[in-house]
Amino acid sequence: MNEQDKFQLQNQDSNWRDCQAGDIGKVSAQLKRRRRVRTIQQRGAVLGLILIAVVGLGWFTMHLQNQDKPGGHLVAGLYCSEVADMAEKLFAGELENKQVAQITGHLDGCPDCVEHLEKARQEYEERTGEKAKFQYPPEPKVVLAPLMPRGLSVARVW
Repeated sequence: MNEQDKFQLQNQDSNWRDCQAGDIGKVSAQLKRRRRVRTIQQRGAVLGLILIAVVGLGWFTMHLQNQDKPGGHLVAGLYCSEVADMAEKLFAGELENKQVAQITGHLDGCPDCVEHLEKARQEYEERTGEKAKFQYPPEPKVVLAPLMPRGLSVARVW
């Protein structure tokens, strides 16, 4: 290559300049940083998908386990069928406080049993002629208290 060819090559690309000290190191560091960020993003996306799949699969299998049982849902240590079996004794007041608390816990988490137990309670009261000793949710106790303490009189001063 002669001098004229070298001169033409240099003038064609006037944007090119000589590298300063450290330029190649800066470019290399920037490329490494970009590669690291891209790798982290890819791994994060994969881990996120795996986490969603595991949680979804876990929820699905747990949901199926509870519904496939012949006794219904397992809530608060009792199956729905066990609550239904104890309903008669519950309304008669023949169960221990521990069992009543367990049934109440089951009813807190199982709206289907609340409906079923309410119908069973109404049938029990019609059949026996007496009020059931258990009701869910419990009836609020109304306590009437005097509005003003005794000894105070109302005096208006304008």
